[in-house]
Amino acid sequence: MTAVKNDDLYVGGTPYQGPIINMFQTEMAAKQLYPDEFGSYPGYGRLPESEQLFDRQRLADIINGDI
Repeated sequence: MTAVKNDDLYVGGTPYQGPIINMFQTEMAAKQLYPDEFGSYPGYGRLPESEQLFDRQRLADIINGDI
């Protein structure tokens, strides 16, 4: 989170993927690069809810206009 506070966060992937995919990519990268800080990345689709770095339901609510 220090990177976010210091404006040192860079978007990965292609420009066609958009902000939602970028959230998942950022979570994956954080876990792969800093497993001691964020926990290890077990692979796509295998991340327990307790280890997720952002709230998927809140994201879905925002997308659906419920927030």
